[in-house]
Amino acid sequence: MIFIWRQQLNGLVVPSDRSSHVIAEMWNYLSIMGAVTVFHFPCFVLGWNTSIAFICGNFVVWKGASTTPLITIAITEILSRVLKKNNLPGVIFIILHGGAEIGEAIAHGTNIFLVSFHGTTKFIHGRWSIDFINATFFEPPGSC
Repeated sequence: MIFIWRQQLNGLVVPSDRSSHVIAEMWNYLSIMGAVTVFHFPCFVLGWNTSIAFICGNFVVWKGASTTPLITIAITEILSRVLKKNNLPGVIFIILHGGAEIGEAIAHGTNIFLVSFHGTTKFIHGRWSIDFINATFFEPPGSC
């Protein structure tokens, strides 16, 4: 059922600031999406990214902040109930808990085609080299 929904999504086409150009919104099936969130904003970013990923038929691998393991467990339990109630397999949402090594594995995973980061600038400058990521959406703190 999830894959039928994604085939019916149409994106917006809006004017651009540049003459003779438009901005086309495209909803794509990417297979697996990674999400890495931090302690001060652990659920909101995950919520909007996971919703869009599910609508497009994608699986989600989430690494919550290592400092907020109970929030990670609680959100996973809630989502598990929602998936079960709607006859969807729980495998479409997977959590991983740990430190930077787990985030590195998500960032450099060859089967994860989009990674959503929400964190500090240390995320990008130094600890996390993102040269090998196919597509990355990085949301710096304070931009929400």
